Amino acid sequence: MRRARHAGHAGGGRGLAGWPLLGLLLSVAMLVSPLVLDIASRVAAQAAITSMAAGSVARDDPGLLACLAQAQAYNAALGGYEEPGVDRVLPYTEQLRFGGDEAMAWVEVPKAAIRLPVYHGTSEEVLGSGAGHLEGSSLPVGGATSHCVITAHSGMPTSSAFDEIRRLEEGDEFYVHTLGRTYAYRVYGVEVVLPEEVSTLGLQEGRDLCTLVTCTPYGVNDHRLLVHGERVEVPVEDATVEVTPVEPTALVNVRTVPVVALMVVGAAMAIARRRRRNRGGGPPRHLVRMGDGRARRPRRPVRERSGVACRQMVLAERSVGRHFSPR
Repeated sequence: MRRARHAGHAGGGRGLAGWPLLGLLLSVAMLVSPLVLDIASRVAAQAAITSMAAGSVARDDPGLLACLAQAQAYNAALGGYEEPGVDRVLPYTEQLRFGGDEAMAWVEVPKAAIRLPVYHGTSEEVLGSGAGHLEGSSLPVGGATSHCVITAHSGMPTSSAFDEIRRLEEGDEFYVHTLGRTYAYRVYGVEVVLPEEVSTLGLQEGRDLCTLVTCTPYGVNDHRLLVHGERVEVPVEDATVEVTPVEPTALVNVRTVPVVALMVVGAAMAIARRRRRNRGGGPPRHLVRMGDGRARRPRRPVRERSGVACRQMVLAERSVGRHFSPR
């Protein structure tokens, strides 16, 4: 009976030996999963961008030109000026719908290695797929008096999105690609405001503006980071902007690295300690060597046992012809 109990304890010890390794594997999985999810997000974004680019190759397509004219008329109505050639302006949800694409445009920030499709509205579903266009602001086709607002998440484990727009400074440029046209904007200001402080997102007479918006700081998200840009001309030969190659470090969600690193180190130390103990021989810590050379679990002092346990022990010892007398 005692041997059976000992075998059960030994089996439990061997089972526990795998926990440090399991912890190490889980730590590695936690470190890798943000990278994998972010890459998957970038692949999905690139697929949407490729679809838009393929559909707008024919810049003189009548349907494309009509869609562009509608968007320009929409901006003119917001800006208080007239855009000839359009009798009826379509509602927001029908604007910039061309070729079956869900996205209306795509935004590119070379300095931050950002390329995201831009969808109608700013719902959670939209922001989970890319960037969103703030309804009520100008559409991303420019205009004499216009202000396009594009927003995206920051600090998400599944996507880097607008994490890196914090790197932008005055003089940097970003681009919005819509229906085969490229609209370039040069940063003229960066500010952090409360969510209700939206005065700088309004129209400014005679200026063609675009603002990138995201939450800040990481993990708190009680403020908004605004990166303001003003339209600059793009030479014809530079209409298709080369994308800065994405650095491998830009794909890693750096906020998870310290925590996961501690978990990896802890698991590795636990494995190393267990291996040293096993190499040194001897029974596990919860067993001791008895006089007959066998490893057994040490008995608790009799004074720590309950009265019922003591009586049961006395009866058991007497049954094998031994005399037991508690101290």
